[in-house]
Amino acid sequence: MAEAQLPYAILPHEIDEHLISSQTAMATTVPELFQHDEFFIDEKVQILKLLPNTYRIYDKNGVQIGGVQEKLSRAHKLLRFFINRKLLKFELDIVDKDGSVLSSLKRKRVFFLSTIRVSGADDQEIGYIKQKFSLLTPRFKLYSRSGDMVGSISGNWTAWNFTVKDAAGNTIGTIDKKWAGSLQEILTDADKYHVSVNKDIREDTTKMLILSCAITIDMILKEI
Repeated sequence: MAEAQLPYAILPHEIDEHLISSQTAMATTVPELFQHDEFFIDEKVQILKLLPNTYRIYDKNGVQIGGVQEKLSRAHKLLRFFINRKLLKFELDIVDKDGSVLSSLKRKRVFFLSTIRVSGADDQEIGYIKQKFSLLTPRFKLYSRSGDMVGSISGNWTAWNFTVKDAAGNTIGTIDKKWAGSLQEILTDADKYHVSVNKDIREDTTKMLILSCAITIDMILKEI
């Protein structure tokens, strides 16, 4: 008669190794770009309305770690001549330094307040950003895919400085508009933003939503 085999049990000294292995596997699924705590977003100067918006993303040392590319159809290009770009739909891809898509931001055509859907590289939605009504200062709220509020972003009346808070109201980051220091920014609509996220914020979809909101602030509030 064959002996019955007892189910395998994880020994105490193996528990820590198992947890470390699981945490390492989770960390490797987060794109390298979103593992940074500081980002500098630099809009490329575009004189013609026909050209798509593009941005470069740098780390705190000035090394380019990614970019943002707008997708434009021929019809969309023509509409830019007749309709304010703040009202048109848009689609943006956040890419790494090699051009691989890490995340996508999509907004349908709007007449008042915007909702931006954010998806991962697999095209699965990870959350969304909602612009909230405010008379004097811009405000946005960040939601998970399931509809839970995970944070909020509010700016001052100039829409140059923003505070990022978690769902409990604790400050977890800032978004600041940086001037180019030359006439370039006066003569064009090129903007620069500095995004800083607290180091204790885990590298998950919350940080992806914060960076996405920093990019869409320019599209929603600054476009002409």
